[in-house]
Amino acid sequence: MFLQLLITLYSEVCTSYLYFISPSKPCNQGDDNMSSTLQYEFIKLAARIADMKQEQYDELLTLTSLISVLIDKGIVSQDELLLKKQTLDLTFESLIPHPLHPME
Repeated sequence: MFLQLLITLYSEVCTSYLYFISPSKPCNQGDDNMSSTLQYEFIKLAARIADMKQEQYDELLTLTSLISVLIDKGIVSQDELLLKKQTLDLTFESLIPHPLHPME
């Protein structure tokens, strides 16, 4: 869900940017309507990012709580979780054709 929201957000930013640099509708600094529209789009973008951060925090807190309960009840050990995490990480890395951090 987070990835889909990020892709949608990126698409909206690109569309907005292309609209403002379009030769058919030049972006003049003196054009108050376009300037206020651009400012509004950035405010909406900032609000969506804040919402995404809150959702991610809530999901991480829920997952951490669940793992803690499973360990406390002895259903799973920390070693088992670490092993599973490493296994899944290797599996996902082999499925993703490009590195997640291309700038490193």
